[in-house]
Amino acid sequence: NQLTPTEQTTPIGITSHVDAPELVVNKFNTNYPGIDETWQMDGDNYVAEYTDKGTNRGRSISYDKNGKIVCADSELDQASYPQKIRDYFATNYPNQTYQVWLCRDSNGNKTYYSKHTSNTIWFDKKGNYVATKPDKNIAAPQK
Repeated sequence: NQLTPTEQTTPIGITSHVDAPELVVNKFNTNYPGIDETWQMDGDNYVAEYTDKGTNRGRSISYDKNGKIVCADSELDQASYPQKIRDYFATNYPNQTYQVWLCRDSNGNKTYYSKHTSNTIWFDKKGNYVATKPDKNIAAPQK
């Protein structure tokens, strides 16, 4: 999802610009020193979002209320995800742009996903299509 500065949206159920608990912020700052992050709530989880200065790509780290990492998401360039995902988009969404993210859970398991309109398209660690799920949060314009 690319938004122009005047089209900022926040999904319903996601609270942006929250103050995360000190325990969670300290955990993030220990693992990612010197990062300028923005905090959001996604359900019961605190999400730190930032741009990786080395790659200029998005990153997000989700923590539970005790500061345990739930998952770490990384925006990928085209060479970093399986060819099967590129093939899926070429077949199902020709001539449309898309961005693929890697989700690594606390056990190191990898899945890939891409936001498309109001859905999230999920792929397994090998790039096989798994499911298209409606976003649990429908974007609503911020006022």
